[in-house]
Amino acid sequence: MLKNKTILVLVLAISLVMGMFSFGMAAERQFVAIATGGTGGTYYPLGGALAQMLSNNVEGLIVTAQSGNASVANCNLISRGQIETAFSQANTTYWCYTATGILVGTEPITNLRGIASLYPETIHIVATKASGIKTIEDLKGKKVGVGWCYLS
Repeated sequence: MLKNKTILVLVLAISLVMGMFSFGMAAERQFVAIATGGTGGTYYPLGGALAQMLSNNVEGLIVTAQSGNASVANCNLISRGQIETAFSQANTTYWCYTATGILVGTEPITNLRGIASLYPETIHIVATKASGIKTIEDLKGKKVGVGWCYLS
């Protein structure tokens, strides 16, 4: 009888010890996707590098970059819960959040939250040589197009 009790206590003790260590061994993995831009642009390779850095340095986190249609589309993906994180230009994110700018008349996407600013973006003002515009002052009285909707 004493032998059976000793074996039972030993089995319970071993089970308890093994159970304590098994929780720390099998960390649950978390998968996160970052919506970026087209594969030929800046967002996709930047997203790939960020995904690799996070996956390599945060235990249990697997991050992937997914190509897409950039800022407005990415904000919509976030809003619909189709992706966890995304890249978006600051002005476009603001327009999505407030339904202003190029998004007047759309529903505001108020569940967006900024996480980080990744890099400053340099924007150039350009004109054709034939326009005669050489300085900012030369823009006075001219039609100026701002935004993607003027590209064709």
